[in-house]
Amino acid sequence: MGIPNLSRHLASLSEPIVFGGSHDGPSTNSVRSVVIDGPALVYHVHSILASKGSSRLSQIDRQPSCNEVSVAVMNYLVLLKTLNISVLKIYFDGALPLHKRDTRLSRLEKSRKQLETFCRATSRESGLISVERGAVAIWPRDLFQGFESSGKRPKLPENAFMVSAVIEDLVSRWNISEIKSNLLGNLANLYMDDTDHPWSDICEVVPGEADIACAALAYREPGLAILTSDSDLLVYDFGSSSSVIFFNTFSTESWYDKDPSQSTVRAMSISPGSVSRRLGIPALSYFAYELSLDPHAGFRELIRRAKHASAESSQPVPAAYTEFMRQYDFQCFQNGSLDPSLLRGIDVRLSELLVQCLWTSEYLEETPRIYLPFLQEDHSRRCGWAEGSRIRRLAFSLLNFNPTGVVKYSTITECTRRGTRFCFDQVALYTRETIDLEARRLLDIFNHIQTANPQEDGSPIFWRIFAIAEIHLNATDTLPPRLDKQALASFLGFGKTKKINNSSSSVVGWEEIHALAQMQSVLYSLRILSQIITTVPHSQGLVGQLHAILSTLPPLHVLMRSYREVRDEFYNV
Repeated sequence: MGIPNLSRHLASLSEPIVFGGSHDGPSTNSVRSVVIDGPALVYHVHSILASKGSSRLSQIDRQPSCNEVSVAVMNYLVLLKTLNISVLKIYFDGALPLHKRDTRLSRLEKSRKQLETFCRATSRESGLISVERGAVAIWPRDLFQGFESSGKRPKLPENAFMVSAVIEDLVSRWNISEIKSNLLGNLANLYMDDTDHPWSDICEVVPGEADIACAALAYREPGLAILTSDSDLLVYDFGSSSSVIFFNTFSTESWYDKDPSQSTVRAMSISPGSVSRRLGIPALSYFAYELSLDPHAGFRELIRRAKHASAESSQPVPAAYTEFMRQYDFQCFQNGSLDPSLLRGIDVRLSELLVQCLWTSEYLEETPRIYLPFLQEDHSRRCGWAEGSRIRRLAFSLLNFNPTGVVKYSTITECTRRGTRFCFDQVALYTRETIDLEARRLLDIFNHIQTANPQEDGSPIFWRIFAIAEIHLNATDTLPPRLDKQALASFLGFGKTKKINNSSSSVVGWEEIHALAQMQSVLYSLRILSQIITTVPHSQGLVGQLHAILSTLPPLHVLMRSYREVRDEFYNV
């Protein structure tokens, strides 16, 4: 999550680095192999896409969708390959340690306040979704040119599902055909790799934070560069030859649209080992520690304090410094007992729950906790996560039947918004008998919708209709009289357009946006259920039948489509 001001203090000590092109000059270093901090890449690409959105669009319409972010990330990786950069690993957070829970909550609260302010300012507005937004206009070189920031705080939180969608796509979506059909500019004509799913084996969700996995690999592979936006990576001791490159330092020195492989991209690199020698201290961790104690101290004063602290070799290391450095000990990560392959294909929020329930002793004294994604919804109404709660309760109950679990839990804690604050709700887990009853309930809903919509079986439209049924049942304990495409159109207000001077305009407002959030809640809950079923014995019985049905759920970049994308899906645009 980064130490405030650390990268700013050390920026003057960074060195230019070159990717691709000709770099025979003696003063410029080059990079051939990198490890990527996955969440940092996703958020960086999201910022680039958001900066390219038309100012004529509403804030909601400017938000890049999961699919747009995933496509841009794929193009970024192809461009690295085009520039002859080898990506050894792309790591993603699989669980945050307990000591960072307060930081996570403060960030969730920041997002909540953003949404609350935006909803209040636009509560009476319609036309929040345009009829024809069009795709974000972006070219390959844009991905290496950073993004222009107005300096103003974003009015809406980032898409909460995009990291999970990117992971899923890197593992299972990007085959040769999908890659070539989604490449930007002239890249499709230049892409010669015939490997199906080229990032499947190097994309990894780790049972911890991505930064510690990146540092551990940089330690094992001297000379490796870490691509990130997280200044925490400057604190790790991963040797004198490996380095850190921040995404926001990339720029294009020369660019050839017809053949990007001939282009030259520059960035700024910081080698913690080299910088600490220049500053006259044993390690940058001393500088970072002093900065964490006094974020407003000047550069020279921080160096003085770091030298003083590190020079007292005859004195015992302060307990506070030892505690500070514990979070940067990647030896614990390397010697961990959990095989990361067990998290393969698991959503990042669910992986954190599995780590707590099944493998990590750090959490044994705690009730397992899941932080549900932040929904783009009407802040004045009940949180959309109220929908799908029975489905999630069923999913969590199945965790007690995982053969590797040593503890049986009676409750799971969900962190969700309630009004103007975040609450921790205790979800009581079902018995085996109730699990079967709930599984039968979902099977009955599925069969009912399948009978009414045989032509939509397994399609995204089918599952959105399923979500409507669950929402209606949650409110009234009965199925709605109509469950078909027209019910979907009515629920999401697809008919709310009007003709003015031969052009279409939208009167879609928060009612429709909140309805989509409710639908996303049910669909994401089904995804959680589907993935948890894969971790428990499920070959027979009602749970086995449920698993077979849920295997037809579309991927996340489809399930979590934006309002505009769902409307286009409905009209087959």
